[in-house]
Amino acid sequence: LPSTLVTARHVAARLASTAARPARAMLRVAMEEVRVAKLTARPGMDPEGWGSAGLASVPVEAVADEAAAQAWLLAPDTISAADSDAEYFENGWEERGEPVIVQDACSSWPAMEHDAWMPAVLAARFEGASFECGEAPEEEASALVTIESFWEYCQFQQDDDPLYLFDGTFESSAPELEEEYSAPSLFRNDLLALLCEGTDDPDARPPWRWLLVGPTRSGSFPHVDPLGTSAWNASVHGRKWWVLFAPGTPEDFIKAGIVDAGGEPGRDAPHGAAAASSAAEELASAAKGDKDSEAHAPDGTPSASRWFIRVLPKIRAAVHAAQSGDLPGAPAWLREARVFEFIQEEGATVFVPSGWHHAVLNVSPGATVAVTQNFASPTNLPVVLAALEKEHPEMALALRAKLSKRTTESAP
Repeated sequence: LPSTLVTARHVAARLASTAARPARAMLRVAMEEVRVAKLTARPGMDPEGWGSAGLASVPVEAVADEAAAQAWLLAPDTISAADSDAEYFENGWEERGEPVIVQDACSSWPAMEHDAWMPAVLAARFEGASFECGEAPEEEASALVTIESFWEYCQFQQDDDPLYLFDGTFESSAPELEEEYSAPSLFRNDLLALLCEGTDDPDARPPWRWLLVGPTRSGSFPHVDPLGTSAWNASVHGRKWWVLFAPGTPEDFIKAGIVDAGGEPGRDAPHGAAAASSAAEELASAAKGDKDSEAHAPDGTPSASRWFIRVLPKIRAAVHAAQSGDLPGAPAWLREARVFEFIQEEGATVFVPSGWHHAVLNVSPGATVAVTQNFASPTNLPVVLAALEKEHPEMALALRAKLSKRTTESAP
């Protein structure tokens, strides 16, 4: 039977099985799994450090709603998938390198029917299946946790930076999920998919899709997607707080809220020498991953929640002051900065253009569930090919051959 027709059966069966097990025993099992996953993902983090900043007391969803409601903020255009086609999207946003929010792009997915991807339902449907969470140190095994234990953790955690289920091989743990969503038609021109033609090798192309299950306050620190790819992110359950920075925005401003003159510190820095000195100290601290950096956890790991709560208000204030004329001497890049801040509602899909820094925070109670894919299109292909040639030369060679063959076969 289709998975959406057996959802209720899975939940009923799980409720029956859990009723026979003491709740405390189940919680003990879940917390032990999570403890091991935390040690794997963040071996340098003291157990007490996970909640040392007390960010669990911050009502992040209310803070996000209040912040994003400010009328002066930039937000992406919103279009309807039902009223748009690939050509309209490419001409209107992709070719200009502009983010956009797409409504109804995933409304017909089986994942959206009968709450099939609601966290509690996923825990019931795939009980015993393990998924990747966190980021293990290089060359070490990924942190794994069963979906039911992770859901228990999501409901009770008080961590500043909770573990984030971010699995790029979810089809091996839960193959049914692969059949319950598909790339929205606006984004189906994925040229990297050519690398998978004629092979079953999952590593024929770079990592490209992920299942995301994130408890409140989990998220992604500001970053640019790899290899010059663009991305789409569809929220199946829950809400996300987004910030995007147009290419050319200084990275130290993005990551630490530092306003420097863009080449001449002190002369154009709007807050004078004292602020410039303070900014330099913060930048050095951030670069080292110092525990004293506002945007880093005690073990030096970049912290999405700290960035949203502590650094983003500085960024927002600096941009608003510079662009409203209240910051004499503000550097030109700040007066012209394009920073988008908004809430992604459940069922919405966000398009992130190639080269845009972006940060995301999950703000819904319990957990937010999403799926995301990175892709190469004719618009960003030159950038992707250049990046592939540096990092994966054999893939670049194979892709050029596939593109050449496709061009030859389509010629009249």
